[in-house]
Amino acid sequence: MKGKRNEYYTYGKKDKRSKASRVIAQVIPEEYQPTNAEEMQDALKDIFDTMFEAIFQGEIDAHLGCGSNDHGYKKIKRKRLWRN
Repeated sequence: MKGKRNEYYTYGKKDKRSKASRVIAQVIPEEYQPTNAEEMQDALKDIFDTMFEAIFQGEIDAHLGCGSNDHGYKKIKRKRLWRN
């Protein structure tokens, strides 16, 4: 490999990133074309905001046992919080 550099060669360390993550890392700058650090942060916020929102919505749905707009029958056990 003398004379040529592999763009994924990490100088003795095994690259643990997947091929998909490398492709995403290349696409982000091409799509958003940031010219400074602030624009790059805005691009990452845009991407991760959408991703985290979907993750948290899935966790909420799993915790509640229904979708956010599910108006169907829900079998719940009610507890008395006070005594007569």
